[in-house]
Order: sequence, then C-alpha cells, then structure tokens
Amino acid sequence: MVEITMIFHVLKNPHLYQEEIMQNSDKTLTNWALTVKKMRDNLLICNYKFLRDMSKNANDTSWIITELNHWSPSEYLKEPN
Repeated sequence: MVEITMIFHVLKNPHLYQEEIMQNSDKTLTNWALTVKKMRDNLLICNYKFLRDMSKNANDTSWIITELNHWSPSEYLKEPN
C-alpha cells in the first residue's frame, strides 16, 4: 500500500496583499501586522490523503481518497462568545 498526503495553503486574491505589502514597505510595523492578519483571515488549508494498492496482484489500480479536510486558521483564533 502507498499513501500520499498533500497539503495546500490557499490564499484568496494574493495579488492584493502583494500590492499592499509593497506599498506599505516604508510604513510602520503595525501596518505590516494588519496586512498579515488580513492574509490569515483569507487563508484556507486543504489536506488530502490518497491510498493505493501497489502490490503485483492488485485488482484495482485506482487511488482512493482516505481523508479530505478543509479548514481556516482564523476559525481557531476567534474568541468564544
């Protein structure tokens, strides 16, 4: 058996943050921190695991998705009500 894990970090509209960071390069650290917080709020982490039987006598040669997980780090940083 072979298992492959793939992890993606997806940032929505990365060009917007790139422009903001470049424009604020001469600004204070506070502006940088606010930009990073905005980026974190728009970040999505995707985890995928695939499994395949690679033995010589395997009947099925397709990959099986064994785990699919999407989450945002900002969900865990929100304060409880």
